[in-house]
Amino acid sequence: MTTDEKNAQLAKVETDRQAANDNIDRAADSDAIDAATIAGIQKIDADHVAGTPTDNQKTTQKGNVDAEAKKVSDAIKADTTLTTDEKNAQLAKVEADRKAADGNIDKAADSDAINAATAAGIQKIDADHVPGTPAVNQKTTQKGNVDAEAKKVSDAIKADTTLTTDEKNAQLAAVEKDRKSADDNTDKAADADDINSATSTGVAKIDADHKPGISTNGQKTTQKGNVDAEAKKVDATIKADTTLTTDEKNAQLAKVETDRQAANDNIDKATDSDAINAATAAGIKKIDADHVAGTPTDNQKTTQKGNVDAEAKKVSAAIKADTTLTTDEKNAQLAKVEADRQAANDNIDKAADSDAINAATAAGIQKIDADYQPGSLDNVKNQNKKNIDNAAAKAKQVVDDDGSLTPDDKNKRKAAIDQAAAKAKAAVDNGQHADDSDKSAKAGEQLIAGLNDAPD
Repeated sequence: MTTDEKNAQLAKVETDRQAANDNIDRAADSDAIDAATIAGIQKIDADHVAGTPTDNQKTTQKGNVDAEAKKVSDAIKADTTLTTDEKNAQLAKVEADRKAADGNIDKAADSDAINAATAAGIQKIDADHVPGTPAVNQKTTQKGNVDAEAKKVSDAIKADTTLTTDEKNAQLAAVEKDRKSADDNTDKAADADDINSATSTGVAKIDADHKPGISTNGQKTTQKGNVDAEAKKVDATIKADTTLTTDEKNAQLAKVETDRQAANDNIDKATDSDAINAATAAGIKKIDADHVAGTPTDNQKTTQKGNVDAEAKKVSAAIKADTTLTTDEKNAQLAKVEADRQAANDNIDKAADSDAINAATAAGIQKIDADYQPGSLDNVKNQNKKNIDNAAAKAKQVVDDDGSLTPDDKNKRKAAIDQAAAKAKAAVDNGQHADDSDKSAKAGEQLIAGLNDAPD
């Protein structure tokens, strides 16, 4: 029995005792006294009503404890504000407190102790279920965590000098997309586990969105290699360009080298990927522009043959206008000019590149220029007058050798020869052209020779 039950029965015993004593005092005779006494004792005896056996009470109360533990465990399992780990921890505590309560009940010596052990156990079991933060609040907190992570990763991307602007923008877009997706999944989550899972998954994706590029030193090495490769390619193109002369090639090759070095210097000075790429692109653009192809070789040949032809025409005109040359001399020089013109043009046609074209042109023009050998009108006149003197001397010798002539005849004949020679030489001196001088000389020589054939 419990204390309350005992106290109730004791109070009833006391009440029945007093009532029996009162009845005995009122009894009028011995029979009435005996009857009151028997009736009072009978009632007092009936006041003691034994309770349920303690073993049965223990069984019942342990069942109550187990039922409470099951109820609380079910509530914990259904609590969406708790994570699996939190649930497992609380369920383990419920089970430990259930076992402790049952142990205490088994140790109880009486009904009060059984009830006390039961009540204390149930109280502890009930306290074992501690609901978590409301899911709405958890979602707000975790979305804040996701947003904070997204901001941190975005700032890291923006500050990453190994990435280009396009690469940064692409990664920032991925971060924003994954942030929204994580927040959406957090909002859709049904319990704390789902909320945490959506958060951790989202944060992991956001963290993975930042992919640092190759180190700036590595990028610089690569891009300088690209610049060098482009310079080498352009150099090879310039060297193989048959439209350029050696001097033009050398000038362009020097410019390529200057621009290559400048590009590499600018790449070394660049502070981030964008600047590295910009310096590379600008350098390659300049290097590519350094190769300026010359006029096509066919056009060069046409031009240079025109120059050869023009030089030949100029030299031919000079020969034709040269009054110091005879017609035969002019014709001989003009023929040589034409032969050298044709040869120069043939050599130009055979030339493989600009240098060879120019060399063939220069050589041809040099030969053509050398074909014109101006004469000297004075020399021509002197020679012709010498020829006249020789003719006169020869004619006089004929006169001297002629035994048929008297001394007077010989003197007359020689005087006529001298007169004809003087007249011819005067005509030679008066000649304005070599041809005129030659004609006058030949006419004089013929006249002088004819004087010995004329009758006296």
